[in-house]
Order: sequence, then C-alpha cells, then structure tokens
Amino acid sequence: MLERVGNQQPVKMGEIMLEAGYTKAMAKNPKKLIETDGWQELFKKYIKRDDLVKRLKDIAFDEGDKRGSLTAIDMLFKAMDVYPETRSSTKIEAINHERARFTTEEE
Repeated sequence: MLERVGNQQPVKMGEIMLEAGYTKAMAKNPKKLIETDGWQELFKKYIKRDDLVKRLKDIAFDEGDKRGSLTAIDMLFKAMDVYPETRSSTKIEAINHERARFTTEEE
C-alpha cells in the first residue's frame, strides 16, 4: 500500500482502513473516521496546507489534463472563497456595482 502511495498511484481510503485493521463496515464509510477529532489532529500535523495548494496549482496548470485542471481550479476557487454563496447575491452585487459606477460617472 505504501509503495502505491509513494508512486502517487490512487489508493482508496477504505483499502487503507482495512489494512490498518478497521472493520469492513467502518471501511465502507471512511467519512466517519475522517470527521473524528483524532483524524483532524493527525491531518493538521502531517499534511501541510502549502504542500496541498502547491500540488493543486501544479494540477491546475497542467495543460495535458484538462479535466484535472478544471477540478483543481474549482477546488482552489472554493478554498479562496471566490464563489459567491448564491447566484442571486452575485446579481445583486453586480447591480449595486453598476449602480455605483453609473452614479459616479454622473457626478
């Protein structure tokens, strides 16, 4: 398993959990493990945010894998809170921006 991870081959979390001794029932729902405080603590200790962002940026600008690139860009935008919460708020912001621009031009 570690060899596959080291070679950057995909590994399912359920497979890792089974190898670590978790039950099949638990391995079918890795979310239960990932949401625990212990997992979050280990994740923060061993997985560095800058490393993840760098990897996402590498994928985002990979011209050979357009689907992976779009997915990485989407993830970066979400992490940077670029997307508005709802479309209606975007329209309202756009209208307010145009209204402000229009009133400034009149003065």
